[in-house]
Amino acid sequence: MMRKTALCLNEGCGEWVDKRHLEDHRRSCPYRRARKCPFFDCGRWIEAERIERHVDSCKFGSRVECEWCFRQIAQPDMAAHRLRCLVRPRGDNKDN
Repeated sequence: MMRKTALCLNEGCGEWVDKRHLEDHRRSCPYRRARKCPFFDCGRWIEAERIERHVDSCKFGSRVECEWCFRQIAQPDMAAHRLRCLVRPRGDNKDN
């Protein structure tokens, strides 16, 4: 008889998971070796031991509101956004 569960191979986990859900489990397993940065615009995978430090310094974690369109923009991208903001006042050729 064929086994319907498989052992998660992430060190420290040891959970038996239905084979249909194994890939999903491996992506979300708290014992996986890498974690995805929680900031949507970043998308980097970071070693689990370094994720806190990355989150604290991730450039996508600091957001500011555009004074014209009120969108939340990553701080490092604000200067470029201001140059192309669709609701930027016309005739304003300076980057306030």
